[in-house]
Amino acid sequence: MTISLMQSEHGHVDQGVDSAYYCTVSIGTPGQPLDLVLDMTASDSWVADTSCVSGCTPSMRLFDPDTSSSAETTFLDTGSITYGSGDVSGDIFTDTMQLGSYVIPSQAFLGASRIPTNLIQGSASGVLGLGLQGTFKPGPVFLNLLNITAQAGSKQKLQSAEMAFWLNRFAGTAEAVEEEPGGGAFTLGGANATLYSGDISFVSVANASSTQTYWMIELAGITVQGSPVQITPGDSALATFTPATGLIGGPTSDVFAIWSTVPGAVRSPTQSGFFQFPCSTK
Repeated sequence: MTISLMQSEHGHVDQGVDSAYYCTVSIGTPGQPLDLVLDMTASDSWVADTSCVSGCTPSMRLFDPDTSSSAETTFLDTGSITYGSGDVSGDIFTDTMQLGSYVIPSQAFLGASRIPTNLIQGSASGVLGLGLQGTFKPGPVFLNLLNITAQAGSKQKLQSAEMAFWLNRFAGTAEAVEEEPGGGAFTLGGANATLYSGDISFVSVANASSTQTYWMIELAGITVQGSPVQITPGDSALATFTPATGLIGGPTSDVFAIWSTVPGAVRSPTQSGFFQFPCSTK
């Protein structure tokens, strides 16, 4: 799924088969529009750049640091970000980043020259890390934005220290395309009141500390068709959440316990770790 931000606090989201959501972010001077996957389980951001030699696709826009007057790097300061399928690696840059109407004058990110195959899909050029504590300095995107808007005399003000996501579902019709417009909204500084009703329930972040890199909450329990499912206590009962994926995962024993309550559910013969169930199951 894709996300493209308007020049305002509210970004309109496009989507692509419910696998991920991404937004159009402007980087550099003059700004280069790049589609970046929104990821709350990542604190560091990265974009494929013109030095890319592995893993880039023709549909990706590549960031060109040579055409940005505000891009800075030593070209000796390299880094990597580890994923299950491999590492994203390249040079570390700082440059101007704009999200909607908000501008971060010096945001650190990785200019990726090597990307694991099929790590991201469609027109996405990288990942916008929205986690808590990043490796690259100065800090992750959301905390930088909070710091900038909190400065005395700043003309950029967030109404509150919040970000919100409204995620639409894949159309699932004959006319549907891989990347659909109207997939949702990404709001900085609060929640778009036109997209929900009732009151918002707040849940405390688990184990919040100066070293925690992403948002986690305590998973109190799981209920399937009215029946509670026993889950493993301790760290296994901590859950992350992100619009970067439509998948739900967990410890093997807990996943087996969940699917054992669904009539007809069996392990997928073609996709390791996945389950399937009859269409007639209610």
